[in-house]
Amino acid sequence: TGHAGLSAQPGFALVATVNPGDYAGRNALSAALKNRMQKITIGDYQPEELAQIAHFIADELSSKKIAGNISSPIAGEKVAELVQRHQDLNVQLHGQPSEFRPGLRQLRKALEQIQRQPHAKVDAIFDAVYAYYQAEAKALPANAMPENNAPTGARQASAKQQQLQRTLRLAQPDWIAQPEI
Repeated sequence: TGHAGLSAQPGFALVATVNPGDYAGRNALSAALKNRMQKITIGDYQPEELAQIAHFIADELSSKKIAGNISSPIAGEKVAELVQRHQDLNVQLHGQPSEFRPGLRQLRKALEQIQRQPHAKVDAIFDAVYAYYQAEAKALPANAMPENNAPTGARQASAKQQQLQRTLRLAQPDWIAQPEI
């Protein structure tokens, strides 16, 4: 629009990505932009894909020199253990908005910590890097109704209640008593 005489060359394609609309601070795309695009939704990584990505990141980190120019390879067993813990936590948080589920950023941070602290246990590093997501998993009601079976009003009320509880947890430290909602 507004560029007379300009046209796309044969074979031209534009590939764009956007984070899910349920990420904090994101706005929905305009209807005009959506109408001009073809939407392809890519779901979560399969366990095998996540393991391959984690091993790739570990190899990349292992090839870099750290403090004092010492290379510190990351043991494959530690990568496998971390990936399993990451996947288990994502299974617990399935159905939660994507901003409340760990992603590749947390996996990479944990691998970086494993590299910096090669003698540390994976559990300790996992607990430190994934603390927020573990708190989210613990806060889920034990008797939560599956989303598809819950009445619409109950789903909406439950979602609002969970969002309010999350906000309170983020705003107040654990040692401050939080009101029941």
